[in-house]
Amino acid sequence: MSVRIGCVLGVITALLCAGAASAATISTGMVRWSKVFPTETSGAVECSVSNVTTKPVMVTSVEFIDENGEVFAGSPENGCAFPNPIVGGLACIELPSNFGSGKFMRCQVVTKGSAKSLRVQIRSMGISDNGAAVETSSGQ
Repeated sequence: MSVRIGCVLGVITALLCAGAASAATISTGMVRWSKVFPTETSGAVECSVSNVTTKPVMVTSVEFIDENGEVFAGSPENGCAFPNPIVGGLACIELPSNFGSGKFMRCQVVTKGSAKSLRVQIRSMGISDNGAAVETSSGQ
């Protein structure tokens, strides 16, 4: 009987410990970053991370990943720096710290705990001789 109780307590402890250290990852789809457009004179890629609830959500990192798997840290555009919480109802804009040799990029957000209240969108904006070109992808 004591072996069975010990096993049950061990399983419960393992489940509780696993829940305490949980993290969630949200990733967008890929977008072309602006220099793909052949006649481009300027452009930008940005990742928007929005908290759609009233409670803060702890975000540990925002990264940009190209199609080759190369990872680039996000650089805060509007005062957000991670790891930090995003207050309910607010959003943070991140720009990639660098661009690699790839032509496509996605945004990946890692949280401490649940990410149900976050919405993530990547935008690639280019200006060319033919006018503005905008491409977006979202994740939640």
